[in-house]
Amino acid sequence: MSERQTAIPAQVISWPKLLVGVLVTTVLSLSVHVVMLQNFHVPYPDKLQRSGWPAYPDWFCITLAIIYLYNFMRERFAGISIVVRCLAVFVLISMVRETLFRAPIMDLADTVSMTIYPIVKVLPKLLLLAILACCAVASAPYSKSAWRKWTMALILSAVVFWFCKPVIDTIFGQILKSISYLDSPVSYQPPYDYHIEIPAYLTFLEPVIASFVVGILAWSQLSSRPAMRALQLTLLILLLKGPALAPITYAFYSGLDPVTSLLSVGQFSLESLALGVLTTATLTLCIRRRYPDGSGPLAADSVS
Repeated sequence: MSERQTAIPAQVISWPKLLVGVLVTTVLSLSVHVVMLQNFHVPYPDKLQRSGWPAYPDWFCITLAIIYLYNFMRERFAGISIVVRCLAVFVLISMVRETLFRAPIMDLADTVSMTIYPIVKVLPKLLLLAILACCAVASAPYSKSAWRKWTMALILSAVVFWFCKPVIDTIFGQILKSISYLDSPVSYQPPYDYHIEIPAYLTFLEPVIASFVVGILAWSQLSSRPAMRALQLTLLILLLKGPALAPITYAFYSGLDPVTSLLSVGQFSLESLALGVLTTATLTLCIRRRYPDGSGPLAADSVS
């Protein structure tokens, strides 16, 4: 086997194409939800439960995706402290889930209020994601095989969802109650105008950028077959961002007819699916391989 065959290829990214891809992905992905809500009048899932059995399946999916994400990224973190690893995973998943910046900003835009209430409101979600990130990093040496990853995801998601989440929700529930005077009523209702749509599209850059970072970091560890690699990355982003299974469970308690119930939550699932598909398509066009000796195809990467 030649030296070129044994050398590990580096990823070469076409940054102009990537930038265009980020912008296109931002507009098209969010527009799935916007068009369904604004033009087709699909109702917002106001009754969506964040706790109890209807919410647990998505927590399992998120936990499984975080475990797989870190395992895809492990080689990138060689020699880096475990604290930095936990922080990196936490920031990435928080951004993919629109929790780090977009959630409080959109709350402020929707209420035309400049208080700390939206920031405090999002802290329980961030704390739970931080716990999941740390658990995923710490459990990596024990979850190398697929069945161990799934078992670890089942255990971690159950512990965090059924034990940690109720405690954190209770504590922050009391805190939010004590500062409830800082909360403001919603100022805008669908159909939204530019006051909501402009910040909505601008802040959606958060999950889009994070999804591209996830794809770039995981790319070399995904399947060597283009179709399988596209499926892996699309599913990874869909499970991370969610909701993956909530459109199905929502039908059992929403009180809506099955189709309306499915579309109500499904508009966000389709948004996440579009984000995954467009991110994968863009990276397929942008990432190329180059070997240490400078050789390598100039066409878009077809194997990894």
